[in-house]
Amino acid sequence: MLLRPFVASLSALALTVPSLVAQTATATPAPAAAQTPATPAKLSGPELAYWKQLQTDVAEMRSANLTARIRTAPYEATPQDLSAIASRLEKFLDRRDKDPVADLGPELKEYRERLVKLVELALAPVTASAKFKSTMVTNGEERMFTLMKILKQVGEVNDFKPKLALLHDALNLRSVAAGGQVRFFFQTIGIGDEPVAAGSLGSFDERDAQFLKDSAAIGQVFADLARGNFVENRKKHGLTDGLMEPLIQTIEKFRTQFADSPTDQLQEGLKTAKGVQEAPGEFNLKRHVLILELMRRVDDAAYAVAMQEFQGAFLRWLGKIDDIAPLGLCRDVATAQDGSWFAHSPSEKTIVIREAASGKIRATLETDSPVRSLAAAPANELMFFTGSGLYFADATSDHPVPALRSALKSVFIEPRAASSRTPSRYVFALGIKPGVQRDDVQQTFSVQKAASRVTSVASSDDGLMVAYGYAGDNVTGSGEPQSGYSVLQFTGKDDEFGKQGASTASHQIRAPLVGAVLSLSMSGDGKAVASATYGIFGGSVAYDENPTGEVKRNTLALDSEAYHWVHLLGGKPVRVVAGTRSGNVRVWDATSRELLSAFTVPVGGGGAAYGMLGEEVISVSLGQTGVHRWKLDGSLVASYEGETARPDAAALAARLAAEREYTPARETLLAALNAEGDDARLKLIETLRGPLAKQVDGLGMRTMVDNWFAGIRISQIRALGKEKRALEAFELGYKEISTGVVRPYLVYITLFYANRISGKDATPELKKRRLDLGERAIALYPTEVSVHREYREARVDHLQEQGKIKEAMKEVDELDIIDPNDAPHGDRRWGILMYAYDFANKAGRDREAMQALMDAQPYASDNKDSLMLALNIFSIAYKLKDWQLSVNAANMALNVDPNQKNDASFMAAARYAYQMANPQKK
Repeated sequence: MLLRPFVASLSALALTVPSLVAQTATATPAPAAAQTPATPAKLSGPELAYWKQLQTDVAEMRSANLTARIRTAPYEATPQDLSAIASRLEKFLDRRDKDPVADLGPELKEYRERLVKLVELALAPVTASAKFKSTMVTNGEERMFTLMKILKQVGEVNDFKPKLALLHDALNLRSVAAGGQVRFFFQTIGIGDEPVAAGSLGSFDERDAQFLKDSAAIGQVFADLARGNFVENRKKHGLTDGLMEPLIQTIEKFRTQFADSPTDQLQEGLKTAKGVQEAPGEFNLKRHVLILELMRRVDDAAYAVAMQEFQGAFLRWLGKIDDIAPLGLCRDVATAQDGSWFAHSPSEKTIVIREAASGKIRATLETDSPVRSLAAAPANELMFFTGSGLYFADATSDHPVPALRSALKSVFIEPRAASSRTPSRYVFALGIKPGVQRDDVQQTFSVQKAASRVTSVASSDDGLMVAYGYAGDNVTGSGEPQSGYSVLQFTGKDDEFGKQGASTASHQIRAPLVGAVLSLSMSGDGKAVASATYGIFGGSVAYDENPTGEVKRNTLALDSEAYHWVHLLGGKPVRVVAGTRSGNVRVWDATSRELLSAFTVPVGGGGAAYGMLGEEVISVSLGQTGVHRWKLDGSLVASYEGETARPDAAALAARLAAEREYTPARETLLAALNAEGDDARLKLIETLRGPLAKQVDGLGMRTMVDNWFAGIRISQIRALGKEKRALEAFELGYKEISTGVVRPYLVYITLFYANRISGKDATPELKKRRLDLGERAIALYPTEVSVHREYREARVDHLQEQGKIKEAMKEVDELDIIDPNDAPHGDRRWGILMYAYDFANKAGRDREAMQALMDAQPYASDNKDSLMLALNIFSIAYKLKDWQLSVNAANMALNVDPNQKNDASFMAAARYAYQMANPQKK
């Protein structure tokens, strides 16, 4: 079979192989209704009612807490807000004490336990903040340590969120299947936690145990590395993300050093190497690096996959699982190359194969770990990845028999596969390692030495051109992450396949594919289309006429949501079909960019999955029943499961007409995306914010356009600042903020340059505007440290100019708390005291001026400043006939700069002061 060489190489790693159970259909398939695919157990009546009530309570508490606008800084809240929040949290916990969860299933019990722990942790910083407010601690150092403790308590809240999010997703799917509504994870309870679910699995002990378990599933050498090189290190020195990079560097250094050493020599060296421990408490890293190098020499592709698995386990240990882990149901729909069947995954561990013509279920396959991806392999075989490896099933018969094709347990990587129509060639990807297989020969490639995971693959009909897209996330701890996709073109000579240099062309495409490439598709003659995320804004779809030559790109969509599936249809015209998770499907003429049709398909709790059957779209409702076929104009062909409204021609025409009304805004958005230079883009953005504003709002792209605009202004402000034109930088930012363009960084950088305006430009009117802007910024962004810092800087200037030195110093005390890394902000304190000295000196208040100089001594930055202080203190003390202070100041000056003894007038005055201070020694 096609994958045997790959199996053999992975088996050489001696990794654990979970089993797979096949549940085949009978020789004569029964009607579809008689063979319902296996689905997760639905929430029962009492469980569903409890789930709804629990989520309602969470939503109410979250909504009320968010009105306080406190986020992760509860110490900034008023006592009244803190009291209200604490009361809400306590009432929520009291209700949970009375929850009848004993008989509601293990998932709901665990969900409640995790949620209660999260709320209890959120209550701790609220209570501590209330005590902090009531005691009114005035000591700066004590305040700083108290607030650091509160912030540490805030950080602990997030440790319980990732598992909670995973439980939520699983329960939500079961709720939808039972007829409940889709309930998205609440992300934040509105106080003391970040608005994301990224974090750890809980306590350090839980994380250590999970890391060891994940590593052992990959191989014993990785389990030993996890324990000796990471977990033990964490216990001694604390958790840090700087541990993987040195390991990778050590491995690379070893490989270079022993590149010419024969394998048998390394094997002999391993036999004589010391055990796991060189000495009590000392981990033998060298021995394990040697094991890894021998593993790599057995099979480089399998080694690369295992290493990425290990680095994925490491990231989960750090609490960054959401950055790399594929979550949710499989969104693939695989269609046979002869069009006779299609396959989809209605639940995590189920694959259904259906007859294309009738929709009858041919077979249901049950897997022992979640299905990750599906593809139609050559010769009408079904190819699928699960967390246990790569399999295929002979889908042309009534008795498909799945066969194990990989011995690697995949925990983190997102495997992908696609095939050509030539029965002997297909492309696959495991983690960072894409490859192509022809018969018994395999060739793998690196993602241009990058550290990005491969997220999608595609192949031309003849298999001579393949493409692979990647995510742009650094998932290995080394290398430069890439965004975009690469196309490889082969010579076509079978005897050259697999040899060095067999690929004759490689082309990488970057912007506007600025995020993960979600889906790729190629036509028979090698044209390509890709869909990708577009930052936080949504997604883009790009069509490339000749991706291996001079690129002729058409960006078909820049939308408020990402397209998780895209397909390229040949013929005239060339068309692109794309679908979003939320069920929106669009079809474009790839060359003219004209929108040909737009329609919506039913979705489940997990969204929608798509595939093509000839020129028909297959949609699957993930998380609930629903399988449908559609013509490209949006009319329904058939529903195999689930009910759906049949859209009539008039409704579809109205939908398309409404979509086309937005054409001017879409075209301007795409033009702005591709514009060269800030001036050209700014002109287009002004149109989007002006005449086309309503269309932009209708497309849901207002945030993106405003962020574009703010980004350009920020770039211009920074350029002015670098040219020392602080006043112009401030005025530009202030103008845009006054017209409603309010973004945290724009406000911050405007304040930043306002604080750097000096001389005649710093007029009273400007200073008032600076303070007003700072007060507004604090109200808008109460937890933005940078905004707080600049506002406090402005307050310091304002107070010291009024001669309110004590008040100004208190503002610097607050700066110490807000920005403890720069405490005690000596330069700021020096400036205030120098201003106080100058103010008092001009007013003739000598004692006050001298005291300011004495207070400034701890903040002198160098000997020059220290000497200046000493000489000025000496001068004033001498004038006031404070002889002992004069002597002390003179000694300080001589200690700082012994050359002062060469100053005759100074030494004469110093000797006189000494005589006056010590009359008995005259």
